[in-house]
Amino acid sequence: MKHSYRKEVRDTSFETPMLIQDALALRSRETRDARRQFLIEGVRAVNLAMEFDALETLFYCPAPGDDGTRFLAAEASGQGIRCLRVEEADLRAMAQGEDAQNVVGIARQQWKSPDEAFAGEGVWLALETVRNDGNLGSMLRTAEAAGAQGIIACGPEVDFWAPKSVRAAMGALFSQTLVRASWKELVAFKTRSNARWIGTCLENARPYDSLTYGKNFWLWMGDERKGLSARALEACDDLAYIPMSGRVDSLNVGVAAGVVLFGSRLRRR
Repeated sequence: MKHSYRKEVRDTSFETPMLIQDALALRSRETRDARRQFLIEGVRAVNLAMEFDALETLFYCPAPGDDGTRFLAAEASGQGIRCLRVEEADLRAMAQGEDAQNVVGIARQQWKSPDEAFAGEGVWLALETVRNDGNLGSMLRTAEAAGAQGIIACGPEVDFWAPKSVRAAMGALFSQTLVRASWKELVAFKTRSNARWIGTCLENARPYDSLTYGKNFWLWMGDERKGLSARALEACDDLAYIPMSGRVDSLNVGVAAGVVLFGSRLRRR
């Protein structure tokens, strides 16, 4: 049976120029934070945004014979999501990388408070100060793959919604629970919970594969160059390091998080 795409997708062409400008404004972190929105692109990311009720606007430009993109737009429109067919040049202007895809969306940021997020036991990746957007995205993706419940951003520095982070996360922004809280809030929660804090550093630490992790712990990762702060190291219940061979003395923070998260999963088994 053929789908009547033109019937199903709402005609909002009169809004298009203004909405394109709204989308372009989301390149700025200040705008993203103020509006609690961010840009996504690609069919997989759009489908996940729809699944988690986060997609607000869909821009699309199907190639000749591209029924998949038309069907996606029809499905989104059927869910009450604003859909706009745009020119290829407009889509490329909104795209966050050189390999522009046929769909770009405006999605809603979804945050939880500590009390909402930490109701039960689980494994969390806690980030004190991680500034590289690509690392953030890969850590989101790794946390999802390793079975973590979510990521905790301590303070305002961490920006999961930056374009490079969104692309590297491959949709994990929606499936992972995201928490932003102050250091004071997180320490207060620690005093009334049984979650163990495990920090990563090189000094006064034990090999990561010798620790007992349990089912309820936070893995703390710090700044790519400086590592965790003194206050974070002091607050941790245990410290871990990754033994190395050869002449390399450190790992990329995203890779290090993956090693410890997957290692802890093996230890828990």
